[in-house]
Amino acid sequence: MRETVTSAVTRRTTGTDRLSTDLSGGIDSSVITSLAAPRTPLLAVTYTDDRMGEQDDVRYAERIAAGNPAIEHAWVHGTRDGVQHFDALDDPAALPLTDAPALSLGLLAIKTAQLAPATAYGSHLHLTGRGGDNVLDALPMAVIDQYRVSHRLAAVGQTARFARARHTALWPMLQQAARTQHSSQPRALAALAALLGGSAVHACARPHRRSLLEVGRVGVWASPSPPRSARRGKRRTAGRRRRATDPLGAGRSPGSRSQQSVRP
Repeated sequence: MRETVTSAVTRRTTGTDRLSTDLSGGIDSSVITSLAAPRTPLLAVTYTDDRMGEQDDVRYAERIAAGNPAIEHAWVHGTRDGVQHFDALDDPAALPLTDAPALSLGLLAIKTAQLAPATAYGSHLHLTGRGGDNVLDALPMAVIDQYRVSHRLAAVGQTARFARARHTALWPMLQQAARTQHSSQPRALAALAALLGGSAVHACARPHRRSLLEVGRVGVWASPSPPRSARRGKRRTAGRRRRATDPLGAGRSPGSRSQQSVRP
């Protein structure tokens, strides 16, 4: 991991003379900033607000920046700048186009304020710490496959490590794994189709503010009461996926010998 991350940061920063980074004080951005600083002077941007100011991450960011003379440290205080979640969404025509509704649009005003120092600095490349949790903290879905192809000892070991890392009791996780492994892919997709045909997730909107679901056309299909045609479309999509072959053997009992040979 150390060699891979170091190599990635080195390759990204080679040939860049104006570099900026996020520096939240968390592990991801702190590691990237600390690896990049010896290669080129950089501007590290820390975003905070009245709530985040009480967290340890802000103190870690300050300590890292103070300990490296190659780091120029910039602070952005969201509360003082008057930016909040779900600001800057009043004009849908002004929003960036995406292939699908992006929850990060809720951070549009915050990111604009956060990147303002990097823009003023003339940064040619901005490194973030986002994505590290997706790699290092992802749910071990492969464990369910291990259970289903009778690699139970390895699966129990993986489950125990997962529970220990999260300070969670092992027995409830083993029970959940048992329930999950007994659900074939078609059966799970059938349950999804039934769920999609019912009520949708409600949006959490601040009073007197339009919710994210009301911006653009996302509200048409994700509202608490979507049109009947949208519900039919969602059920139809899940139904088609349900009829696809279960890669680990639909219709067979989990853990059976016939599942040890998985067809491509």
